[in-house]
Amino acid sequence: SVWKTAATAAVAARCLARPDAHAVALVGTGSYAFEQLQFLAAAVEVRSVACYSRARPALEAFCARAGDALRLPVRAASSVRDAVAQADIVTTITTSPVPVLEGAWLPEGVHCNVMGQHAPAAREVDTEAVRDAHVVVAAIEQALQEKGELLIPLAEGAIAPQHIVGELGGVL
Repeated sequence: SVWKTAATAAVAARCLARPDAHAVALVGTGSYAFEQLQFLAAAVEVRSVACYSRARPALEAFCARAGDALRLPVRAASSVRDAVAQADIVTTITTSPVPVLEGAWLPEGVHCNVMGQHAPAAREVDTEAVRDAHVVVAAIEQALQEKGELLIPLAEGAIAPQHIVGELGGVL
Protein backbone atom coordinates (compact mmCIF):
# COMPACT_ATOMS: atom_id res chain seq x y z
CA SER A 1 0.00 0.00 0.00
CA VAL A 2 1.04 3.61 -0.50
CA TRP A 3 1.07 4.47 3.21
CA LYS A 4 2.92 1.34 4.29
CA THR A 5 5.65 1.98 1.73
CA ALA A 6 5.96 5.63 2.74
CA ALA A 7 5.95 4.83 6.46
CA THR A 8 8.68 2.20 6.03
CA ALA A 9 10.90 4.66 4.18
CA ALA A 10 10.26 7.41 6.73
CA VAL A 11 11.11 5.15 9.67
CA ALA A 12 14.24 3.93 7.89
CA ALA A 13 15.39 7.51 7.27
CA ARG A 14 14.67 8.56 10.83
CA CYS A 15 16.63 5.63 12.26
CA LEU A 16 19.44 5.29 9.73
CA ALA A 17 20.13 8.70 8.15
CA ARG A 18 22.61 11.08 9.73
CA PRO A 19 21.06 13.41 12.33
CA ASP A 20 22.01 16.41 10.17
CA ALA A 21 20.27 14.99 7.06
CA HIS A 22 17.95 17.69 5.68
CA ALA A 23 18.29 17.66 1.87
CA VAL A 24 16.13 15.09 0.09
CA ALA A 25 16.23 13.73 -3.44
CA LEU A 26 13.18 11.93 -4.81
CA VAL A 27 13.60 9.89 -7.97
CA GLY A 28 10.22 9.09 -9.44
CA THR A 29 7.09 11.23 -9.11
CA GLY A 30 4.37 8.68 -9.76
CA SER A 31 1.48 7.50 -7.62
CA TYR A 32 3.58 6.72 -4.51
CA ALA A 33 5.82 9.79 -4.59
CA PHE A 34 3.79 12.41 -2.73
CA GLU A 35 3.26 10.17 0.30
CA GLN A 36 6.98 9.38 0.30
CA LEU A 37 7.74 13.08 0.76
CA GLN A 38 4.87 13.68 3.14
CA PHE A 39 5.86 10.87 5.51
CA LEU A 40 9.57 11.66 5.23
CA ALA A 41 8.89 15.29 6.16
CA ALA A 42 6.98 14.07 9.21
CA ALA A 43 9.89 11.85 10.29
CA VAL A 44 12.93 14.07 9.69
CA GLU A 45 13.54 17.80 9.33
CA VAL A 46 13.41 18.21 5.56
CA ARG A 47 14.65 21.62 4.39
CA SER A 48 14.87 21.09 0.63
CA VAL A 49 13.79 18.57 -1.99
CA ALA A 50 15.07 17.87 -5.50
CA CYS A 51 12.88 15.62 -7.64
CA TYR A 52 13.47 13.89 -10.93
CA SER A 53 11.20 12.13 -13.38
CA ARG A 54 11.55 11.59 -17.11
CA ALA A 55 8.13 13.16 -17.76
CA ARG A 56 9.05 16.86 -17.44
CA PRO A 57 5.54 18.44 -17.39
CA ALA A 58 4.37 15.93 -14.76
CA LEU A 59 7.59 16.50 -12.79
CA GLU A 60 7.08 20.26 -12.70
CA ALA A 61 3.43 19.85 -11.68
CA PHE A 62 4.42 17.41 -8.94
CA CYS A 63 7.09 19.78 -7.57
CA ALA A 64 4.63 22.70 -7.46
CA ARG A 65 1.96 20.60 -5.74
CA ALA A 66 4.37 19.03 -3.24
CA GLY A 67 6.06 22.33 -2.44
CA ASP A 68 2.74 24.03 -1.76
CA ALA A 69 1.29 21.16 0.26
CA LEU A 70 4.39 20.54 2.37
CA ARG A 71 5.55 24.17 2.52
CA LEU A 72 9.02 23.17 1.38
CA PRO A 73 11.28 24.25 -1.45
CA VAL A 74 10.80 21.47 -4.01
CA ARG A 75 12.67 21.81 -7.29
CA ALA A 76 12.61 19.87 -10.54
CA ALA A 77 16.10 18.49 -11.17
CA SER A 78 17.47 18.17 -14.69
CA SER A 79 18.66 14.57 -14.12
CA VAL A 80 18.93 11.91 -11.44
CA ARG A 81 22.56 12.88 -10.98
CA ASP A 82 21.55 16.52 -10.45
CA ALA A 83 18.83 15.51 -7.97
CA VAL A 84 21.13 13.44 -5.76
CA ALA A 85 24.28 15.60 -5.96
CA GLN A 86 23.60 17.50 -2.72
CA ALA A 87 21.25 15.00 -1.08
CA ASP A 88 21.48 13.60 2.42
CA ILE A 89 18.51 11.29 1.87
CA VAL A 90 17.61 9.72 -1.48
CA THR A 91 14.38 7.87 -2.20
CA THR A 92 13.87 5.98 -5.43
CA ILE A 93 10.27 5.08 -6.18
CA THR A 94 10.20 4.08 -9.85
CA THR A 95 9.13 1.09 -11.86
CA SER A 96 12.29 1.13 -13.95
CA PRO A 97 13.66 -2.36 -14.64
CA VAL A 98 17.18 -0.96 -15.08
CA PRO A 99 19.23 1.20 -12.71
CA VAL A 100 18.25 4.86 -12.68
CA LEU A 101 20.72 5.66 -9.90
CA GLU A 102 24.45 4.98 -10.01
CA GLY A 103 26.51 4.60 -6.87
CA ALA A 104 29.17 6.90 -8.31
CA TRP A 105 26.68 9.78 -8.13
CA LEU A 106 25.92 9.39 -4.42
CA PRO A 107 27.48 11.76 -1.89
CA GLU A 108 29.45 10.25 0.99
CA GLY A 109 27.21 9.31 3.92
CA VAL A 110 23.92 9.57 2.03
CA HIS A 111 20.96 7.47 3.18
CA CYS A 112 19.02 5.72 0.39
CA ASN A 113 15.51 4.31 0.47
CA VAL A 114 15.17 2.07 -2.58
CA MET A 115 11.43 1.52 -2.68
CA GLY A 116 10.12 1.00 -6.19
CA GLN A 117 11.22 -2.20 -7.84
CA HIS A 118 10.22 -5.66 -6.57
CA ALA A 119 11.30 -8.09 -9.28
CA PRO A 120 14.30 -10.44 -9.16
CA ALA A 121 15.66 -9.33 -12.54
CA ALA A 122 14.95 -5.59 -12.14
CA ARG A 123 16.57 -2.88 -10.05
CA GLU A 124 16.57 0.88 -9.54
CA VAL A 125 20.19 1.20 -8.35
CA ASP A 126 23.41 -0.23 -9.74
CA THR A 127 25.78 -2.74 -8.18
CA GLU A 128 28.19 -0.05 -6.98
CA ALA A 129 25.47 1.65 -4.93
CA VAL A 130 24.63 -1.63 -3.20
CA ARG A 131 28.23 -2.77 -2.79
CA ASP A 132 29.19 0.48 -1.07
CA ALA A 133 26.13 0.52 1.23
CA HIS A 134 25.25 -0.79 4.65
CA VAL A 135 22.16 -2.69 3.54
CA VAL A 136 19.14 -2.90 5.83
CA VAL A 137 15.95 -4.44 4.46
CA ALA A 138 12.37 -4.70 5.67
CA ALA A 139 12.50 -8.53 5.58
CA ILE A 140 15.59 -10.53 4.58
CA GLU A 141 13.70 -13.57 3.29
CA GLN A 142 11.46 -11.44 1.09
CA ALA A 143 14.38 -9.30 -0.15
CA LEU A 144 16.32 -12.40 -1.20
CA GLN A 145 13.32 -13.56 -3.23
CA GLU A 146 12.31 -10.38 -5.03
CA LYS A 147 14.84 -7.52 -4.78
CA GLY A 148 16.93 -7.36 -7.93
CA GLU A 149 19.01 -4.67 -6.19
CA LEU A 150 20.40 -7.50 -4.06
CA LEU A 151 19.92 -10.56 -6.24
CA ILE A 152 21.85 -9.17 -9.21
CA PRO A 153 24.97 -8.11 -7.21
CA LEU A 154 24.82 -11.47 -5.39
CA ALA A 155 24.76 -13.32 -8.73
CA GLU A 156 27.66 -11.17 -9.96
CA GLY A 157 29.67 -12.03 -6.85
CA ALA A 158 29.92 -8.33 -5.94
CA ILE A 159 28.33 -8.94 -2.53
CA ALA A 160 27.67 -11.93 -0.29
CA PRO A 161 24.46 -12.61 1.66
CA GLN A 162 26.23 -11.29 4.77
CA HIS A 163 26.32 -7.86 3.11
CA ILE A 164 22.77 -7.40 4.42
CA VAL A 165 23.36 -5.85 7.85
CA GLY A 166 19.89 -6.72 9.09
CA GLU A 167 16.20 -5.96 9.07
CA LEU A 168 14.66 -2.59 9.82
CA GLY A 169 12.72 -4.07 12.74
CA GLY A 170 16.03 -5.07 14.34
CA VAL A 171 17.29 -1.51 14.07
CA LEU A 172 14.24 -0.26 15.93
